[in-house]
Amino acid sequence: MPQVFAFECSVSWAPQWGSTTYNRHTAGQAKADHFRHVREAWQDTKFTDIRVRKVGPARSSPQFIRNAEYRGLPDLRCGHAVRVHGSNGVVVGHNASANFDVIFHDGRYSGQTLNVHPSELEIVGDLTEE
Repeated sequence: MPQVFAFECSVSWAPQWGSTTYNRHTAGQAKADHFRHVREAWQDTKFTDIRVRKVGPARSSPQFIRNAEYRGLPDLRCGHAVRVHGSNGVVVGHNASANFDVIFHDGRYSGQTLNVHPSELEIVGDLTEE
């Protein structure tokens, strides 16, 4: 299973905005996600304005932990391996629908990051291992 890391992304000309953490396989994926996020509001932002720093293994925000508890999966964290309809992936976050964001690395969803309802998640391995 490909490993997921936490990357902090910021905009070089706007340090006052701080940074946002993305759990992704590569720095390039994190940079592209942040670019899309900030470009929506600040259209003059260039891809080269985005700075990325690897900060370690996948990280779960307090909001993610609260969402996991709300959805009945109190031990689920970003970086845990899951299976959805036969495709293997890794949990990388959550969204406003209180569902989980999963990056898939094989099966019919390979290469996609999808919004997955908790009832569709099959946990792979023991959650207490991490």
